[in-house]
Amino acid sequence: MLLTQLQKLTSFVSGEAKILEARPSKLDEAVMDLIEKGTILDGEIPKPEGDSEAVEEKLQRIISELKSGSRERESLNFAAYYFTAPSLNLGWYSRRIILSSISTVIHQPRYRSTVRNLVYGYIQFFDSNSRATSGIASFLIQHKEKLNRRWRARVSEFRMLEHSNLLNHISGEVVQELPLNFFDNVMCLPRSFDASNLKLISLRKSCEELAGIAQAQGLHDQFLDAYITREGLQRNTASYLLEPIIAWFKTSEQLDSALKERVQSLILKAFGDPRMQGGTNSWPALYQDENGRRRRTCQDELIRWLTKDTLSLFFKAIKKTADTSGGDSAALRHWPQRQAFWERYLDQGYIGQAWVVLGSRVSQQLDSLSSEDGLEVIKYGQFATDDNAAIIMRIGESATVVEWSHNGAVWVCPNSHNSAPKMFSTQIYEDKELRSPKNDTQVSRITHDVNHSWRPKLDTAIHDLT
Repeated sequence: MLLTQLQKLTSFVSGEAKILEARPSKLDEAVMDLIEKGTILDGEIPKPEGDSEAVEEKLQRIISELKSGSRERESLNFAAYYFTAPSLNLGWYSRRIILSSISTVIHQPRYRSTVRNLVYGYIQFFDSNSRATSGIASFLIQHKEKLNRRWRARVSEFRMLEHSNLLNHISGEVVQELPLNFFDNVMCLPRSFDASNLKLISLRKSCEELAGIAQAQGLHDQFLDAYITREGLQRNTASYLLEPIIAWFKTSEQLDSALKERVQSLILKAFGDPRMQGGTNSWPALYQDENGRRRRTCQDELIRWLTKDTLSLFFKAIKKTADTSGGDSAALRHWPQRQAFWERYLDQGYIGQAWVVLGSRVSQQLDSLSSEDGLEVIKYGQFATDDNAAIIMRIGESATVVEWSHNGAVWVCPNSHNSAPKMFSTQIYEDKELRSPKNDTQVSRITHDVNHSWRPKLDTAIHDLT
């Protein structure tokens, strides 16, 4: 009876294997499902237990038990996993006790999971400059035969125990294997390690390597496809990758690329516009950025992109208004010269911030076109007047300028002036909020005359305030 049941089971398993071989896509799907869920390691990697103080307290209790000769496997697994954790205050003596205790039982098959937990912790908390990481690498080199076949092969093939050069090696592999996701499709690293130091720091170094490669090769888009687009820009990933990805764009050609618009869109969708209220605080803390300086630098760079795109949106609104108003439209009057004037200020870095306010009819006309050049993610204010548009600009540290799409006068005032329009408001602007106050000596009001004398006058008015 037992033999019959065993034969049936063998026949079933054999048949299922043949089906999977005949339909490799199903096999691929099954493997990817395991990778996605990360269930392979469920129950083996220790679960987080509160904050680092709680973990440290438990570790100290385990170390006391190890001193007294206890070799409870779950405790040893816990100690092995957190051996290299940087936030824990483990001295060399405590680490020595842990490794010594593991050494006394490592030959026993039931403790193979303890050796694997040394590898798990090595990956999770990897730091090439850490003595604890170096110590674990040396220990595992001596005992890697105690790993199961899959982990032994992975450690050997990807030279994982060469800790001093590991990040360079893996980051190079990440770039070389594009468009594949190296960790999922080549290394087959369980998804349990998606937030590991080894993976995230390697990806960061890959981004730094991509900064020196021509974007025309398409590797940057492939990187985004492989590691970011599927789930969007997650906070933990962004902590490591935002800074090096933003550094991809240094030249004017790179800043005008579709890749820059894609990156900008990913950031805005994930964390919002840093110019809006609360926008700067919605960003995650960045890697190795204790004082927040790196995050502010990245936000300033994004604001610079948004300022340029905001001006582009304004110029596009003017062109659309002119196209629908006929050749003699007031929107066309002087605009080639006015656009060139403000682009010169932008190119020279004088325009720090810009905010467009669009009438409802103008914004409706733009909705169908903005996606063509990535401007659909640019926020703007709403204007009570249907057919008009204005742009508010901060020049330098102390001047506010309001320019109009039609033949309204451009005006300049100090940022501190009561009439200086608020920026980055999603409420509807009334006409009076954007019109220049009359008979105010602190306000320069300049009309766009046909002789173009407005240009030196406007230059002077701005210069006097900055």
